[in-house]
Amino acid sequence: MVINGLVIFQKWLKDNKQMEQNLLEYLYNCFTNLIEKHAFHIENELNDGQSFSIEYHSNIFIFKLEKYRREFYATVYKSDNNNNDEIALFNLLKYLNRNSSNVPESNYFKEEDDIEECFKKQLCHISTTLYENYSAIICFFENTNYNSEIKNINNFMISKYPELFKRL
Repeated sequence: MVINGLVIFQKWLKDNKQMEQNLLEYLYNCFTNLIEKHAFHIENELNDGQSFSIEYHSNIFIFKLEKYRREFYATVYKSDNNNNDEIALFNLLKYLNRNSSNVPESNYFKEEDDIEECFKKQLCHISTTLYENYSAIICFFENTNYNSEIKNINNFMISKYPELFKRL
């Protein structure tokens, strides 16, 4: 019985490693344009098997992608900002498109049973959203009133989601 369990576990590890390799390749393909078209470079890649993090750096802003369990989280922050004011990508886009009816939303594809397919859909959604809104993101980070805009985003998020910012 123990040997059978060990064989199953070894197969699971092998399958998991293959899925991890497939996802890394898919991730690199999704964000190739950041490197090739927009002169980003990869820094600070971490992969410990349970979580994953990668940063794409440019002269203007940094795009950070982190995976925990079944979800990828995308954040951005200004390259020369010592405060490291990370902003969730979709929160920034909510703020930038606050007067529009077309506001990009995050999607974790929780209805997807196949975990690898779930990850691929998330990566595709994030990369498509990033590329479609790239000009607006650049304008935000090049804004001379950047620090004021950071405060405005914080106020916007507090007013939009007051239950998340209640103090005990």
